[in-house]
Amino acid sequence: MVVDFIEEIESSQEVKDLFLISVTKREIEVLEKISQGLTVKEIAQQLFVSCHTIISHKKNLMERFNARNMVDLTVKAIRYNIINV
Repeated sequence: MVVDFIEEIESSQEVKDLFLISVTKREIEVLEKISQGLTVKEIAQQLFVSCHTIISHKKNLMERFNARNMVDLTVKAIRYNIINV
């Protein structure tokens, strides 16, 4: 029973995806701001970077997490314990 469960977990695509995700400290900061509902402009102002930089971070995160939208990205970041709310 336990062996079956472990095999099921190991074969899970979500677990495989988790091991492929590496996130920088700055990307975690951006994820936290996204989860707070801030706009690109607000995030850029708070982190003292350009809007283009935040857009790039969001694009990279969306690809890395294979997320369809910001809600999906936030849910996955919470599920993988990358951010807390």
